[in-house]
Order: sequence, then C-alpha cells, then structure tokens
Amino acid sequence: MDLDEIRQEINLVDNQMKELFLKRMELAYQVAENKKRTQKAVYVPKREEEVLAACIKGVSEEYQLECKTFFGELMEISRAYQYSKLTEESEKRNMLLDGEGRALLEFTCTQGERHFRAILLAVLSSGLTAEEVFTEKKECGYCCRLRVSGDFSSKRAKAAVLQILEETEHVLIREI
Repeated sequence: MDLDEIRQEINLVDNQMKELFLKRMELAYQVAENKKRTQKAVYVPKREEEVLAACIKGVSEEYQLECKTFFGELMEISRAYQYSKLTEESEKRNMLLDGEGRALLEFTCTQGERHFRAILLAVLSSGLTAEEVFTEKKECGYCCRLRVSGDFSSKRAKAAVLQILEETEHVLIREI
C-alpha cells in the first residue's frame, strides 16, 4: 500500500472508533445517572486497574504500553464527563468556585502519577488555564499545587474542581 491508501485505511478506522467512542460516552452518561441515584463514587481505582488489565490481555508486548495508555485516557475522559453530570447534585457543590477568576488548588494524589495526570487533564480540558503546576513526590503521594484561571462557572470547570474534591486528599481551594 502507498501512503494515500494507508491514510484512507486510517480514516476508516478513525470513523469506526468515533462511533464506538460516542457509544461509550452514552454508556458513561448512563453510569453517571446510576451513580447519581445510588450515591456511588465515580472513581474506583480497583475497577479501573481491572479494566486496564483486561484491555491489555492478549495484546502483543510491543503494543501493551500504548494500549494501556489509550484505554486509561479513555477512562479519564469518561470520568471527567461523569463529574460534569453530577456537579448540580454533589454534596460538595457549595465548595465549587463560580465566575471568572483565579484560584490556587492544593491537594495530594495518593493513587500515583497516572492519577495526577488524569486530574491535570480534567483541569486543562475544562477550559481553565494552568498558570503554574507544581508537584512533589512524597511518601503519602504526589503533593500538587495548581494555579489556574478562567471561567469557573462552566459545567466542565465545576466538574474538574469536583473531581479534585472527590478523588484527592488534603484539598485546599483559595481564590486569588
């Protein structure tokens, strides 16, 4: 195959993946609705590890890291979306910021580097701007400080802050 034919094949695969992605997001919506009713946590680290292990099972060693990364990021996107569906009903909604501004978010990620990356992805994809990102690995986990700015009243920004409140420890949020 020449380069144009390979690209056509890639486009076909991308279209199939898009349809599957949309179906997965609809299922993520249903999960959020179920968790809203049952008051269950969005983030269940053990479940995510089981899913990732199942996803790489049978994948050649050459692609295992990429496969695990792909499915890990897909779950991170789904989690951020679920939080956007739960902000109004959350018991922590009074702790969410509102309006245009700047804030300092300090917290500890005890679930490791991949989890910190998921939190950062949620913040960055919410439309907020990360002005400063600081992390320090300690015995208790990753101590993190984010200085962010933007419109905190958007549903995605509220979801990102809610995700920090729900999934991390020792959270301090200050408007600056």
